[in-house]
Amino acid sequence: MPMSERFRSAISSYQALARGSKDGVNFNNTVYLSELDNGHRNYAIGYYLKSKGCLEGKVNLKETLELYFQMCSVETSVRTASIMAGALANGGRNVFTGEQVISERAVQNVLSIMFSCGMYDYSGEWAFEIGLPAKSGVSGLMILVIPDVMGVALWSPKLDSYGNSVRGVQFGRALVSRYSSQGSQNILHPFSNRRGSSAIMQNTFPPFPPHHGTDDIQVKPYSTLCRTVKPYSTLCRTVKSYSTLCRTVARGLRYMRR
Repeated sequence: MPMSERFRSAISSYQALARGSKDGVNFNNTVYLSELDNGHRNYAIGYYLKSKGCLEGKVNLKETLELYFQMCSVETSVRTASIMAGALANGGRNVFTGEQVISERAVQNVLSIMFSCGMYDYSGEWAFEIGLPAKSGVSGLMILVIPDVMGVALWSPKLDSYGNSVRGVQFGRALVSRYSSQGSQNILHPFSNRRGSSAIMQNTFPPFPPHHGTDDIQVKPYSTLCRTVKPYSTLCRTVKSYSTLCRTVARGLRYMRR
């Protein structure tokens, strides 16, 4: 398949996953040109794999790397990323349109990769400590997926030594420690039991400590989280007020900033 068709196919899938967001999925040509100029390690790894016979003979390594750099140059908003994360949590089905964009089997493969290597060199410790599929980026964007429950997107540009969002990692720790969302049934066998078993599904959240201060975070973006989780009928039955869920998450983030 020509590279142009491969790129179109990938972007079309992204757009279908994100459908329902007014922000859309875009391409940043400046970032792409920068990746082309500075992707020396990627070229080195690619040619090393080719020299060891790890790539099929018909693979055009140059085109493949260029396509990879193009995929690294896709940009969107946190709101749109949360919808895409929600689709992954929903077995590949867009939470607004109900369209099955990618198969559940493909989603399981994606979540496995996110779980094992989605957080760069911190992935092993993340998997052991947090235990949720996640993907971070050097822009400071990070998504987390709790299969059959919800998808979360957050953005905080300060990075740690691994290239992950500092507050994103803190959020993951706070989420599993306070909400007990590290449900092995959902992680290992996603979409097999729509009722779930985590504290998030059972609506047994421990209360957050009261927040004191004036540096409130804007709560408005978390309305996206409400709309994202709303189509889950099980969650509809267990969580009575989505606005309460929004405020709870917002309070958690405020507490982390103290």
